[in-house]
Amino acid sequence: MFFKKSSKKTANIIILHGENGEKIYEGAFSALSLRESLILNKCIEYFNDQNPCFIHRSASVNRILFELEEGLKALSSGQNTSYKWDELEDGFKNILYGEKPIAAVSVKWNEQI
Repeated sequence: MFFKKSSKKTANIIILHGENGEKIYEGAFSALSLRESLILNKCIEYFNDQNPCFIHRSASVNRILFELEEGLKALSSGQNTSYKWDELEDGFKNILYGEKPIAAVSVKWNEQI
């Protein structure tokens, strides 16, 4: 009569590889850190808000990460795969660009965590 919920959780994982093959980031798309300038630019684009409140900031971050995740999922046809930095579209590069140079991006879909 009562059903036990499965304790197995899955997540879509993104891995950013540095120039020497080191992992710069490995984790869920939703936990990926974004540049402040990107967040502010998107707040202006989405809400015409140059001094965004928490609600506009979090909505912008969620939308950016959702578009990144869905875009990479469509590009990879939902298959675990890796891309060299030069193979990625500029839109993806703009979102992922950070302090450390990125040489490759890997995605793993529905990974058990």
